[in-house]
Amino acid sequence: MLILVVGGFFIFQAYRKAQEKGRRPIRWALIAAATFIGTQILVSGAIGIIFAIGTEFRGWSENLIYSYSLPITIVVLLASIFTNWLVLRPLNKTSGESFSQPPPPPTFESNEN
Repeated sequence: MLILVVGGFFIFQAYRKAQEKGRRPIRWALIAAATFIGTQILVSGAIGIIFAIGTEFRGWSENLIYSYSLPITIVVLLASIFTNWLVLRPLNKTSGESFSQPPPPPTFESNEN
């Protein structure tokens, strides 16, 4: 349930920030959703492969994954938050930032006699 709330938060933030910046809000919301879900799939798959290798070659119990379900959920959630933060960073940058003009070039007095 917490994962759905956090995922919804990132989708909402991406939509709102993109709308404020004049970018395509639907596209950024879809990017946030795909990043959040994709990270969860990849990290969960990697953890599953680690547990499968441990079960097959190291003699771990097959029920070991059930006793580590909460830490696995926390790791997956933190990885999803981090990747969404990385992907949505361009929306936090100020657009159209104006810089001060450089100073005028120096003028040299010429002594032509």
